[in-house]
Amino acid sequence: AARVSNRVRQNQTSSRFESDEFHTRAATEGRPYSTLHSNLSMRRTTVFYLIACAIAALVPFMSAQYQTAAETAPPVIFPGWPTTFEGKTLTPLALTEMEKTFASDFPGRIARFTDGERELIIRWVTEATRKLHPSSDCFQGLGYTVKPLAAHRDERGSLWTSFAATKDSERLIVLEQIHSDSGETWTDVSAWYWSAIQHDHGSWWAITVAEKAP
Repeated sequence: AARVSNRVRQNQTSSRFESDEFHTRAATEGRPYSTLHSNLSMRRTTVFYLIACAIAALVPFMSAQYQTAAETAPPVIFPGWPTTFEGKTLTPLALTEMEKTFASDFPGRIARFTDGERELIIRWVTEATRKLHPSSDCFQGLGYTVKPLAAHRDERGSLWTSFAATKDSERLIVLEQIHSDSGETWTDVSAWYWSAIQHDHGSWWAITVAEKAP
């Protein structure tokens, strides 16, 4: 309360000093106080206006610089689909109508394959996006009941998300992993997203492997 009171007194003192200064200048220059005060207010308004104009003039320039940098970034070139997976030859399969619809608005490419025993969905992603959904969400959307399983570790020691997907008499074991060209891996889509959002340029592979449960 004491600090507030001191500030109020300081403001009042400053206002009285400013008023006395205006009256003194008005008397010295032989001009009415109101005219002198009005002129000073106009000068202040003009200064503020010029500053605002300067800032407004810089905004398009800064925006253009940002857009130019984004537009000149080299495009991410698709390296082609893998031809093998874990030592087995991959054979392309046709996308379903639902997958085609989703792929048309996906930042990257989507393809389906089989290695003779398992079915793979491979998504090549070129930017951090919320359109890369967990495979469990996709299976639930197709009417499967999903049950999380313990994480799977492959022969290279790399971890994969694992879950069981059941629909009528069909039971599948599904593995999912996202990896970058540099070797980083993620088993969680959200964790991948927050990592990818920090990179302006790059691509990632999201691989889903589904096989019939024994």
